[in-house]
Amino acid sequence: MSSNNLSQTRLLQSAGIACSGALTGYISLFSVIDRFALLESPTTETAKVWQRMYNVGKSSAPPMAIVTSGIFGYLAYQAPTKDLAQLYTATAVLLPLIAPYTLTLMKSTNNALHLTADKGTTESSRIRELLDSWWKLNAGRAALTGLATVLAIWASSLPTTILPPFKA
Repeated sequence: MSSNNLSQTRLLQSAGIACSGALTGYISLFSVIDRFALLESPTTETAKVWQRMYNVGKSSAPPMAIVTSGIFGYLAYQAPTKDLAQLYTATAVLLPLIAPYTLTLMKSTNNALHLTADKGTTESSRIRELLDSWWKLNAGRAALTGLATVLAIWASSLPTTILPPFKA
């Protein structure tokens, strides 16, 4: 193995771990830090703030997940062992699952919060209930990317992580 291949491997591993860890933190941020600010006054204005945050996350998290998934997909393709390829493949699959997770498991809660933000007719106790539900569901979404990060760290710690020469 050339040192160039080792450098390529380490660069991709580092970039993938950094991106998946950052994505986990980004998604978690909405469940941890923003929760306290929004719960101070659960009103229809709170639902509007949630909606703006949701739209920011919707436009930024999936592309980050897809790019990072591509890094791990490449590492899986180039992996010198089956076990390593399976770890990187699992990582590559977990990251973009945030989209179907959101569109299925979070759909009813998201729709109710969007309706509240748009119509402004929901009582504050119902808004609090919806936000509590959303934060729990969002924590599950962060767990997907967190697991991907753990798998990537595990894969990169294995002794057989040097890629073979670049396959064109």
